[in-house]
Amino acid sequence: MAEVSRNDPCPCGSGLKYKRCCLGKPPPLRGRRLLWIALLVVIVLGATVTVSLFYGLKTGLGVGASLLLVGAILYAVRGSPPPSGRGGASDINFGR
Repeated sequence: MAEVSRNDPCPCGSGLKYKRCCLGKPPPLRGRRLLWIALLVVIVLGATVTVSLFYGLKTGLGVGASLLLVGAILYAVRGSPPPSGRGGASDINFGR
């Protein structure tokens, strides 16, 4: 990864300058994302197999699909909302 200067856009994708966003913060852990996905897959597969053994294949697949959908929704909305105060997109001046 190339060196980022203070006035470059932040590599985290927030749209802010690096100095107003991630300068001085520890870098994000990228392996944590893969860990959560793997954990979700293990839980879904375990529940699918367990429910299939006791209640049948159709019910087990339904439970597995439901858990996968809930996990995907929770994973998608887990982040904080984008900044809207000082330094956000609302402060852009177009020369007026």
